[in-house]
Amino acid sequence: MTEIDFAPMMEAVARDLLGEPNPQLSTPGELRFGNHGSISVDLEKGSFFDHEQGVGGGVLKLVEERVGVTGGDAMRWLRERGHPIPEPERRGGPERPRPQRPAEERRPSPASDARPQASKPGERRRIVETYPYHDEEGVLRYEVVRYEPKTFTQRRPVVAGSTSGPWIWGLKGQEYFRRPGRADWYPRRPRDDRPAEEIAEFPEEERLLYRLGDVLNAVEDGETIHVVEGEKDVHALKALGLVATCNSGGSGKWGPEFSAQLTGADVVVFADNDEAGDAHADEVCRSLRGRAKRVRRVDLPGLPPKGDVADFLAAGGDLDAIRAAVAAAREWLPELPVAPFPVVRFGDMREYRPFDEWLVRNWIGRGQLVAVYGPPKQGKSFLTIDLGARIAHGWPWFGLPTQRSVVIYNAAEGGEGVKKRLAAWANAPGRSVDPFAPFFMVPTVLDLFSDETAADALIAYARAVSDALGAPVGAIFIDTLARAMVGGDENSAVDMGRLIAAADRIKTATGATVILVHHSGKDVGRGMRGHSSLLGAVDGAISVAKVMLDGDKSEPRAEPVWTGEIEVRLQAQKDGEDGLLQTIRLDRRIIGRDADGAEVSSCIVTDGSGRLPEGSSSLSGADRRSADRLTKDVRRAFAVLLRATATDPRGTEIDGRPAVHWLAWVNGLQEAKLLPSGGTNDARRERNVVFEELRRPLIVAGFVKGARPDARSGKPEFWIVLRDDLPPDPTE
Repeated sequence: MTEIDFAPMMEAVARDLLGEPNPQLSTPGELRFGNHGSISVDLEKGSFFDHEQGVGGGVLKLVEERVGVTGGDAMRWLRERGHPIPEPERRGGPERPRPQRPAEERRPSPASDARPQASKPGERRRIVETYPYHDEEGVLRYEVVRYEPKTFTQRRPVVAGSTSGPWIWGLKGQEYFRRPGRADWYPRRPRDDRPAEEIAEFPEEERLLYRLGDVLNAVEDGETIHVVEGEKDVHALKALGLVATCNSGGSGKWGPEFSAQLTGADVVVFADNDEAGDAHADEVCRSLRGRAKRVRRVDLPGLPPKGDVADFLAAGGDLDAIRAAVAAAREWLPELPVAPFPVVRFGDMREYRPFDEWLVRNWIGRGQLVAVYGPPKQGKSFLTIDLGARIAHGWPWFGLPTQRSVVIYNAAEGGEGVKKRLAAWANAPGRSVDPFAPFFMVPTVLDLFSDETAADALIAYARAVSDALGAPVGAIFIDTLARAMVGGDENSAVDMGRLIAAADRIKTATGATVILVHHSGKDVGRGMRGHSSLLGAVDGAISVAKVMLDGDKSEPRAEPVWTGEIEVRLQAQKDGEDGLLQTIRLDRRIIGRDADGAEVSSCIVTDGSGRLPEGSSSLSGADRRSADRLTKDVRRAFAVLLRATATDPRGTEIDGRPAVHWLAWVNGLQEAKLLPSGGTNDARRERNVVFEELRRPLIVAGFVKGARPDARSGKPEFWIVLRDDLPPDPTE
């Protein structure tokens, strides 16, 4: 008997039985088959090993495992597949003829990922089912053939549409061979070069979805398409009245051509309960994204290992259970890596909502880095203290809502001055403050430039306060940047970058808005002092500057005159609109007396009309000025306003009440000798002060109200008469 060396055949036999190897996992000496390379073939030894099943051996063992035949039947199978196995030697007498099997049972090519069920030695496989694949015209293009023991192969008719053969056993575009006198064609391997074979080349067959005609009609009708892993599952769902499909070849064989056939469809993908099924379902979903109208994935509950849709239904599942699983399925999204930094996906912008994380509506966002700047002695600290105290109380700031939260105020330029300003703020007329408001002043220098522990200490303290109060840290004020930059050069990009990095670290670690109080030069219009990297780093920038009038040009070296007003302008805001303007004033308040009996005073912030910003009521308690305590001049000023309601050609009604243009009221007051005349700077300044003294008592007593502030100056354009029932002067 001739000895046969099977080792050189291993590669050809493995390709015949297992399909093409996995190119990513294979090496020149070892081929790997399957999505995860679970079957390895050692080309030098001519052996294989199935790592999933724990089975290995040579060529004959591989045939036994994959085809289910042994011994002479295995040799016969190899011979019929074109592998170099010699005919058996005759042992006396003529060879007995063997019964011929149909070609389709004799030479099918098993699918690459299918595993046969256990079979008895020598058991021959048999065709148990064929699944026809038709094109959109209903023409048969190919079939998937299922055998028992369980293997699959594919065949196509030589003449498209024929259901009786002859067949081409394979869908790839390549050379095929047939033996003389036989009708079917089989894939020709590279080593099959025997001249006795008839050889022909057939083109690649286009892959189609199973039951394509039903699928296309359902897509057109807007029905849901159920994608499963195998034809058996398709029939199981079809029996329930659902439209279902799959690709030929099983898991890992989905290609873009299948997704193209589901363009615009509402697709539900069912996953088999194993590693290959999980990967296949994700691959189908991934391929369909951007083509299908909607893609959902369903993992049926209670499936056994390797279970599928058919198993679910066989175990008692029904149409209602399938529909419930589909209804509960969410749109499939790829499992993305966890980013080490904030990421906003493009799809999140489909339902865009404007930025609404404001600490102060439209002016200061939560978690931002903001600079408040202006020339020295312009009222910056008065403004920021007022702002911080309002955030700690949750009170509006000039009608704009704030988020009540913890405020930490680093008063590096002088703790005593800040204490006086806070005292004046807390005791402002009509203001009922919360003694437990979470405002914490740090009256010392925090060196954020050269002392790294300073930022760490501030972060730790902010977190501890937040934990103790159960409230977020809303704002951390650094007043001023220059004091926090001990030993640094504001004009150096490196030094300024170091300070910015510390501020960013505080902001990130606490979630607070960090507000840097900083200086500009004399001309606020030229921006902040120091290196320009600060402007590029901040999310918001607010300028503060006094409103000045030119001096009397008739006088030598005339100095500009302060009007008493301060402009607060939003110069930059990355999450909102720039250019917002608020005009404020500083009203002097006596807060006590020192040991020598001298008055101790400070200032509080009011708006441009002389009112306290919203969040404070009008005068109350001992400080409330009732109408019967108005001075004679104030009463006369109110009478002038009442007369102007009938004579002012620009007069109007606002909110159902008469309103007078500010100029008409001022002219009337000048005619009544209640306001000084004259065009000098001193005269204008005195006129502003007196007008403030006349209108303010009427505002707080509830008789008048400013309206329609000017876009640039913030001053009211009109004055509304709220009531006209001024009682008689009790002094007369």
